[in-house]
Amino acid sequence: MALSNLANILTFYFCGPFLRGGLSTFSTSISVTMMSRLMLNLHETANVGIFSSYNSTKDRPVSPLEFLSGPVESEL
Repeated sequence: MALSNLANILTFYFCGPFLRGGLSTFSTSISVTMMSRLMLNLHETANVGIFSSYNSTKDRPVSPLEFLSGPVESEL
Protein backbone atom coordinates (compact mmCIF):
# COMPACT_ATOMS: atom_id res chain seq x y z
CA MET A 1 0.00 0.00 0.00
CA ALA A 2 2.84 2.37 0.85
CA LEU A 3 4.66 1.55 -2.37
CA SER A 4 1.60 2.27 -4.50
CA ASN A 5 1.12 5.61 -2.77
CA LEU A 6 4.81 6.42 -3.17
CA ALA A 7 4.65 5.62 -6.89
CA ASN A 8 1.60 7.87 -7.21
CA ILE A 9 3.41 10.73 -5.44
CA LEU A 10 6.43 10.31 -7.69
CA THR A 11 4.22 10.68 -10.79
CA PHE A 12 3.30 14.17 -9.58
CA TYR A 13 6.97 15.18 -9.41
CA PHE A 14 8.57 13.44 -12.37
CA CYS A 15 5.91 12.85 -15.04
CA GLY A 16 4.51 15.20 -17.61
CA PRO A 17 1.19 17.02 -17.33
CA PHE A 18 -0.79 14.17 -18.92
CA LEU A 19 0.63 11.45 -16.67
CA ARG A 20 0.47 13.29 -13.35
CA GLY A 21 -1.62 11.34 -10.92
CA GLY A 22 -1.98 8.51 -13.40
CA LEU A 23 -1.64 5.96 -10.63
CA SER A 24 -4.31 7.53 -8.42
CA THR A 25 -6.96 4.96 -9.33
CA PHE A 26 -4.54 2.08 -8.81
CA SER A 27 -3.31 3.49 -5.51
CA THR A 28 -6.84 4.07 -4.21
CA SER A 29 -7.94 0.58 -5.24
CA ILE A 30 -4.98 -1.04 -3.50
CA SER A 31 -5.57 1.03 -0.34
CA VAL A 32 -9.28 0.19 -0.16
CA THR A 33 -8.66 -3.50 -0.82
CA MET A 34 -5.93 -3.82 1.78
CA MET A 35 -7.89 -1.95 4.46
CA SER A 36 -10.99 -4.07 3.77
CA ARG A 37 -8.94 -7.25 4.09
CA LEU A 38 -7.46 -5.97 7.34
CA MET A 39 -10.87 -5.19 8.82
CA LEU A 40 -12.32 -8.54 7.76
CA ASN A 41 -9.32 -10.37 9.15
CA LEU A 42 -9.58 -8.54 12.47
CA HIS A 43 -13.30 -9.24 12.63
CA GLU A 44 -12.73 -12.93 11.90
CA THR A 45 -10.13 -13.34 14.64
CA ALA A 46 -12.07 -11.47 17.31
CA ASN A 47 -13.34 -13.69 20.12
CA VAL A 48 -16.18 -11.44 21.20
CA GLY A 49 -18.83 -10.02 18.91
CA ILE A 50 -19.82 -6.38 18.81
CA PHE A 51 -23.20 -6.76 20.53
CA SER A 52 -22.66 -9.98 22.47
CA SER A 53 -20.36 -11.38 25.10
CA TYR A 54 -19.46 -14.94 25.97
CA ASN A 55 -19.91 -16.53 29.35
CA SER A 56 -16.87 -18.48 30.50
CA THR A 57 -18.99 -21.53 31.50
CA LYS A 58 -21.14 -21.67 28.35
CA ASP A 59 -20.33 -21.42 24.65
CA ARG A 60 -23.45 -19.52 23.68
CA PRO A 61 -23.67 -15.74 23.26
CA VAL A 62 -25.25 -13.81 26.11
CA SER A 63 -27.13 -10.61 25.35
CA PRO A 64 -26.09 -7.55 27.38
CA LEU A 65 -29.73 -6.35 27.35
CA GLU A 66 -31.97 -6.82 30.38
CA PHE A 67 -35.69 -7.34 29.84
CA LEU A 68 -38.40 -6.60 32.37
CA SER A 69 -41.15 -9.12 33.00
CA GLY A 70 -44.66 -7.78 32.64
CA PRO A 71 -45.94 -4.46 31.30
CA VAL A 72 -44.36 -1.23 32.45
CA GLU A 73 -46.65 1.63 33.43
CA SER A 74 -45.44 5.07 32.59
CA GLU A 75 -46.52 8.32 34.15
CA LEU A 76 -47.05 11.11 31.63
